[in-house]
Amino acid sequence: MSAGTATIAVPAVAERKQSGRWLTALLLAPSAVWFFVLLILPLAVVLIYSVGVRAPAGGYQAAFTFDNYLNLPARWAALAQPQSKMYSP
Repeated sequence: MSAGTATIAVPAVAERKQSGRWLTALLLAPSAVWFFVLLILPLAVVLIYSVGVRAPAGGYQAAFTFDNYLNLPARWAALAQPQSKMYSP
């Protein structure tokens, strides 16, 4: 009798685990969407723009170059200035 009960109980436990996994996935789905939209997507846009070049008429032109990163030491001087100096007239 106990062997028959054990075989019936095992699928019931497996079913509860499976339904628990679905519930967890449903509860995490909204936060995963917001995480993707508010963090991953903007980071991807910044990375794509960072390897592009400025178009002749201004704006962005699709390219794949690391010139922006190679020019970074020249920009450190502007970044090293105190904020008050940067915005004073």
